[in-house]
Amino acid sequence: MRKRNVARQKPSPKKGSKAVPAIENKLLTIMEDGGPAGLVVRSLLPWSIGIFLLLAGLHLIAEQQGLYSGDVGNLLFAVANITALAGLIWRAGDQLLRSDIERRNAEIELRRRATHDRLTGLPNRGAFIDYLKDRMEIAKQMPTPGFAVLYMDLDGFKIVNDRLGHQTGDRLLASAAELISKSVRRTDLVSRMGGDEFTVLLDEITAPHEVERIAQRIIDAFSKNISVRDRNVHVGISIGAAIYSDHHHTQEHILEDADAALYQAKSLGKGRYAIVNSTTDTFWLNC
Repeated sequence: MRKRNVARQKPSPKKGSKAVPAIENKLLTIMEDGGPAGLVVRSLLPWSIGIFLLLAGLHLIAEQQGLYSGDVGNLLFAVANITALAGLIWRAGDQLLRSDIERRNAEIELRRRATHDRLTGLPNRGAFIDYLKDRMEIAKQMPTPGFAVLYMDLDGFKIVNDRLGHQTGDRLLASAAELISKSVRRTDLVSRMGGDEFTVLLDEITAPHEVERIAQRIIDAFSKNISVRDRNVHVGISIGAAIYSDHHHTQEHILEDADAALYQAKSLGKGRYAIVNSTTDTFWLNC
């Protein structure tokens, strides 16, 4: 009788044997994810294991005591499982809410850092120019009360910064920002342009004397010594102002006028202001 060589067939893998590692790998991938899904899985996994062990223990005790017999036992079992499921859902919702709040706060902080000066907390140069551009667009489209731009820098800041150090200089800039902010109205926008230069957008201006009054108020605020790191420091401030008119086509144009007025004010000495008349290229000066 001939022997037939029959190839041995490898036993076919059991159904679902490859599915278990795939599920484990998927779970590990989700757990390592930094997003909301990973946060929920990492948070719920210990809770799920704990609740499973607790229910298993209670189930074993209940069976030994005969509590799961009849309708009352089935009801107790159902209540225990529903309570556990509700706890897991609450935990997941709480973690998702916390994650969303933290993400939103982080986004707000990033936007604030992009538009505000770190040292003084005031809007920075970019934010001021954007706001000024929007204000000019509004003024061109509809009749509104006028506005003006103040451009200013501190008199004697460099001497203080060089003699007492940059830390004292930084504290002085923060104090100067506070003095300027307290001297203007709530509707006005104060910003730090860089170094010891600040700007203010004065809104709802109808006459030059309103600009003069606010500029003088700022100058008067710097007439006293400023306490910085247990030292009394004195600096002044000079101000140039430009009142918006149809001659200002861009935000750079009105800033240049205010800067030119500042140059005129500093040419007269410290602690003065000058207001440019863009129509006649003349200045109002406080002498």
